[in-house]
Amino acid sequence: MWQQHPDIPFPADETAAIWRFMSVAGLVDLLDSAALAFSRLDSLDDPFEGQATAMDYVKSVLPEQVFRAAGGAPPEIRNKLDQWRVQQAHEMEQKQAIALLKRMPLAETCWVSCWHQVEEERAGLWRLYHPAGKPVAVCSTVGALRDALRDDAGHTVSIGQVQYAEGAQAAWSPIAQAMVKHRAFGEEREIRAIIAPAAGSANGLGPVVRVPVTLGTLVQAVRFSPVAEPWQVELGRRLLARFGLVADCGQSALHAHPAFMPSVA
Repeated sequence: MWQQHPDIPFPADETAAIWRFMSVAGLVDLLDSAALAFSRLDSLDDPFEGQATAMDYVKSVLPEQVFRAAGGAPPEIRNKLDQWRVQQAHEMEQKQAIALLKRMPLAETCWVSCWHQVEEERAGLWRLYHPAGKPVAVCSTVGALRDALRDDAGHTVSIGQVQYAEGAQAAWSPIAQAMVKHRAFGEEREIRAIIAPAAGSANGLGPVVRVPVTLGTLVQAVRFSPVAEPWQVELGRRLLARFGLVADCGQSALHAHPAFMPSVA
């Protein structure tokens, strides 16, 4: 079921189009199970998912009164505090280096379903996903994703827009940290549906959690890669018909774009 976490702002435009790329097998699984697969954060391609820097950790555990003192203290005191924080950060980096590389527990206790918020198809996304064996894109909207989550799902799901930043968040919040990535990934324009179970309740869930959805609400269109085989597109149409879905299914409108046309010797 959908229940927004207070530390994750819901996307401002619920009518915004979102796209999830998948394999043909992934499409079959989605339709056959009527469930959306959520991947555990530590199974994603980015090895630093959900991590914070050592300085973030230091700031999160420093007594609040130290920060208050730093604001109104004389310059020499503020300088000493700054030096102390640098020293603490350095020591923390040394002591926590291995632990940080192995990832903070957050990455092992959050599950996400990742979508791209783009109004129109992007050639760059097809070039990224088709070679990776994901020639299918399911199109929905932010609001439809929310409304498709069934109340009997058994898991509480929040939806938010990934924030891209050079450094860490200004505020320390573990679940919000799962919605932050380095700005180098900014072109992804990622929307995430996220599950963060209560402490202790994540044991035994495994790397993938399936959340029941109403397919007719979620699946608003299906597009195949500009270079997908005709049989794949036809298979997609038959699958939608078999499961009683009326969503439009076809090949990407970019199939005739010069970037995807066969080269001529």
